[in-house]
Amino acid sequence: MIELFTLPKKFTGWPNNINSGNCSLLLHRIDDSPEIVHIWHQCTFRFTDRMQIISESIPKLPPGVYQIPIIHLLLNGSNEPFVSATNPADFTLPEVFIGANSFATATSEQVAHAMKGWEEVVAIGKPEDVKQIKYAEAHFICSDCLISRPYRIGPAELYPLPRSDVYDLTASIKGMLQIQGIRNVQLDEVRNHLYEAEDRRSPLFCVSFRRIYRDDNEYIQPLMPYIKRVFGILSLNRGSYSRLLGGVYLKQYDDRKSVSYMNLNSYYRGNLIGGGISGEKVMVLNQQYEKLDNSPFNTEIVSKLNTATAEIDLDLAYFRFWSILEAVSNKIWNKKDKKSIQKTIAIAYKPQNIDDSIKLVLGNRTFCFDELVTMWLDWRDLTAHHGGIYAYYAGLKKIHGRNVDMINEMNRLNRPVEFGEDRSLMLLKDVTTKVVKSYVESDF
Repeated sequence: MIELFTLPKKFTGWPNNINSGNCSLLLHRIDDSPEIVHIWHQCTFRFTDRMQIISESIPKLPPGVYQIPIIHLLLNGSNEPFVSATNPADFTLPEVFIGANSFATATSEQVAHAMKGWEEVVAIGKPEDVKQIKYAEAHFICSDCLISRPYRIGPAELYPLPRSDVYDLTASIKGMLQIQGIRNVQLDEVRNHLYEAEDRRSPLFCVSFRRIYRDDNEYIQPLMPYIKRVFGILSLNRGSYSRLLGGVYLKQYDDRKSVSYMNLNSYYRGNLIGGGISGEKVMVLNQQYEKLDNSPFNTEIVSKLNTATAEIDLDLAYFRFWSILEAVSNKIWNKKDKKSIQKTIAIAYKPQNIDDSIKLVLGNRTFCFDELVTMWLDWRDLTAHHGGIYAYYAGLKKIHGRNVDMINEMNRLNRPVEFGEDRSLMLLKDVTTKVVKSYVESDF
């Protein structure tokens, strides 16, 4: 048995009468390799006048300098921790050096050398760029790509997370059966099948940017090129469609941290109110169904509206909504130019005046109907022919001046355009929905 290290006291939240048990240490190697070593090592703990962390052997890991970010303390016979203690919040440990047959406190020279190499590959910006803080970090929880082990792509560190549970789904299945008058159905087989069906469950993973040297409050925008590169590379090689779900942005000061939560994706964007006043008029729903039942085109156009509404990529959402407007206009007038689309929209909004009905007031800016249609078409063309808004950000393509005004005003209001805050896109969605509804109900 080898005593790896000792700690002077028990942690906050420690239960009474527990003086020994099992524990897991997270060992994280500090280096510039794209292969991240981030491994749990099983040990035991014993508390007398101090807490000893004891291992049966030296961890069999590649030599290097390691941090111990967290310790899970477990009751004997349990895999669930009764205390999870982080370094340095709950305790302070220096980095350790693990060799082929050694486990010892790393020297300051070893730590400095390892940190220098690591920072050179993960840093975004330069230390001299920041004056208000020491550095920032951003950690995102993502879904829909299976990451089986930790590794680094560019400055982004990727870590696998436990898969989402299926118990809520089986509970919903049970509820579904019960409202149909079906009871006493054993769901163990369903639950086991869902656990075994790896492709049916969303893999979760973490993307971390550990050294961001920026003082400003633009948390997301500067990181989007890095995130898009990583997600694109994963898509190329993993056949995946990674999504951002949420994250935290941490600012490290000399003596404190500040953390901001980032909610980046809401899967439900529909009506939060029920009843006839909010679109649940059963007679109307069935009248619309009859119109769709007799028309393959109507069926496809409402289906396209569904997928456009679900689209989380900003540029593709513009493209999809505009394509629907083109399709409806072409079906009515045999034309899909800007003038025909404006006429289609105007008819859908009758008897209201179109200039009064469709305008966007955003902060200090106001955009009229004609300007908005031009802006939507401009963004559609940017996506179709130049790859989207980053062609503008990168200086590769100019966009319409009113789109520039809209983006600048969104930035001034600290509303990230990329994450569903784009008011112009929201209005395009509402207009497209109105046009499709009017067309299906034969108002033209």
